Amino acid sequence: MAETLDSLRKMVVAEVRKKRQAVEAQAKIKPAKMLGLFIEASLSNAKLSRDQFAAELDIETPLADALLTGFLPASEIDDDFLADIAAVIGHEVNTLRIILGRVIVPTYDDVDDLAGV
Repeated sequence: MAETLDSLRKMVVAEVRKKRQAVEAQAKIKPAKMLGLFIEASLSNAKLSRDQFAAELDIETPLADALLTGFLPASEIDDDFLADIAAVIGHEVNTLRIILGRVIVPTYDDVDDLAGV
């Protein structure tokens, strides 16, 4: 019985180590790469191709590819470009700022303006 429990414990510990290593590896993804993965998933959900994405942003396809693969450094993505990307993929620009580790900016809805808030 003790041998069975010991082998079960070893198996559980091995699985926990595997999971921990997977999480640690995931945490090491650079912000630009994470942004590219997020944009790519958003494009997939919206059924937009890379070429359509590039056309919507009025950029060359190789630049769009660099953005999607994380090859384009986060330092080269200014806030206006980030806002344009957010509009194309249908997400709040603050979501993209968070992914890049940037400061978020308060946003206001048109409804707030109409209500006098």
